[in-house]
Amino acid sequence: MDMDFRKAKKPKVVEPLSKEPKELPGFRGSSELPELGEDEIAEKDLESVSEKINETANLAQSNEVESAFDDDNEEIPLDPTDLTLDREKESSTTNEEKNEMQLKSKKKISKKKLILILVLVLALLGAGGYYGYLKFFKKTAETQDNNATNSSENSQTPVAEKPKLVPAPITGVDVSEEAAAKPVTAVMIENSTDARPQSGLKSADLVMEAVAEGGITRFVALFQQGNPESIGPIRSARPYYVELAKTFDAAYVHAGGSPDGLQRVADLGVKDMSAFDNDGTYIRISSRAAPHNLYSSMANLDIKRAQLGYTSSSFTTWTHKSDTPQTPTANTIHFNMSGVYYNPDYTYDIATNSYRRSINGEPQTDASPGEGVDPQIMPKVLISLVTSKGQSGQYSTYQLTGSGTMVVFQDGIVSEGTWTKDSASSQFIFKDKNGLDFSFNKGQIWMTLLGSRGDIAYQP
Repeated sequence: MDMDFRKAKKPKVVEPLSKEPKELPGFRGSSELPELGEDEIAEKDLESVSEKINETANLAQSNEVESAFDDDNEEIPLDPTDLTLDREKESSTTNEEKNEMQLKSKKKISKKKLILILVLVLALLGAGGYYGYLKFFKKTAETQDNNATNSSENSQTPVAEKPKLVPAPITGVDVSEEAAAKPVTAVMIENSTDARPQSGLKSADLVMEAVAEGGITRFVALFQQGNPESIGPIRSARPYYVELAKTFDAAYVHAGGSPDGLQRVADLGVKDMSAFDNDGTYIRISSRAAPHNLYSSMANLDIKRAQLGYTSSSFTTWTHKSDTPQTPTANTIHFNMSGVYYNPDYTYDIATNSYRRSINGEPQTDASPGEGVDPQIMPKVLISLVTSKGQSGQYSTYQLTGSGTMVVFQDGIVSEGTWTKDSASSQFIFKDKNGLDFSFNKGQIWMTLLGSRGDIAYQP
């Protein structure tokens, strides 16, 4: 295979992978290419060798002829046959030498070609390896860049922030801003012996207790953060409960009411949610007899309230503080507000810094407190308001506008102070004995209305 190095293109490989010299004349690193190919050089060498052989043969013949006249000019006859044999011998020798030199030259040429081919193969392998190296590391670099980009993009992906927490308006417990803005719902709940255990009381933010009629107490429970699945039994309205609902701008859930109670709803423009609306919001359960069997749920009440357009509540909040349990000065507390079946008792629970409620010697519980929740009602704060109590026919009355004294139980101790309420819709203002605003523990509050004949007894 003849190869013209003048036509060979310079390969891209800078350094072949072999340990051969880095520069080959006529291939790479030489500024000038040879004018003749290797085959042409070999032919020139052969011609030169042939010429030298012929010159040598002629010289030998000339010497032999001259030697015939030597030895004192004695003429020695020459045998033509011998001369011919000598020439044939010389010719034969010359041809053998010529063939041998041609063979050596061809071997030399083949060896050069082999070396050259080997160099080219190594160069191609080196170029291929270098190309593969570049492709591999380029791909690896691209993959790393892509991974870095993806990682950067992922790291820049905004992480959902935890909702900002704010104090709940009634309890002071930290909740989301959305939960704190939820409208308040006030529900009338019965407390006769036939109504116990009630549902939903443990989930209420605030419960106000007072005598409704005939010595039987009743509750109005305010819900904002709680979400009980069952609330009831729902009973009728009374004027002082209506006023508390108005104080918190709450939607007021009731099943009828006393004449004064219904009139107060209209006069104050309270957000009315009558349980007599037969639209599926309220149900009567079969396990209890009427009128102790009217119930609803917080989910249903939320839907009904939204349908009526009661989407917000505006009211003044109280001041709250963190728990600061102290050496108890009031471990047991007894409220004397009616008879034995309705006078509540509380026992301070130092472990939870709350008060366990009982009636007639039995723990008062919630029928549906939620899974894993202690069913006993355990408010964090007890507020007893002493006010003027009256009677309007068979119904009790309480004066909530004005001022009076109060007693507060929290952190295991008892504190005295005063309360003030300027109007039916304004908020209660609570002051301690030094005239400073009261700060209440965070959690459920129970408020009890006591007439002038009511009293409170407590023991350390």
